[in-house]
Amino acid sequence: MTDSRCPLAKAIPFGGWLLLLWRGEPPAWWHACWRRHLLAKLYLGIIKNMNKHETTTTEIMEFLQEHMVTKTDLQEAKTELRGEMSKMKTELRGEMSKMKTELLDAMDDKLSDLKGDLVILMRKEDRKVANLVNLLKNKRVISEEEAKTILALEPFPQIF
Repeated sequence: MTDSRCPLAKAIPFGGWLLLLWRGEPPAWWHACWRRHLLAKLYLGIIKNMNKHETTTTEIMEFLQEHMVTKTDLQEAKTELRGEMSKMKTELRGEMSKMKTELLDAMDDKLSDLKGDLVILMRKEDRKVANLVNLLKNKRVISEEEAKTILALEPFPQIF
């Protein structure tokens, strides 16, 4: 049962307390609604006022008729809640998918950069080895065939 002055608030009596249910975040006027419901309880005698006014059965029944939650009210609230949760679940899945895609793209970029850096380092080392082999060949420490065999090795073989 929705209060006509607070269209999004539902009042549920619960063990001497008055529970307010609303959709989404509590609205700015929540405190005013809470105060109004407390005043309603005071007026009906649920909380005794300064004159020690006793609550009559009729007043209690009127209060219960106005604020009682029925099974259909609970079913409606349950249906609304399921709908909102389903919507939130769909939004969350979309956000997670987007984040996953962004993360994978970033990882691909990083791996590509790393691969390029490693290739550059390996080419520098390969040039050093080639220079060393040529130096050893010129000093006649190794033969021409041995130099060709060494330079034909991976990762960047030289073909003669």
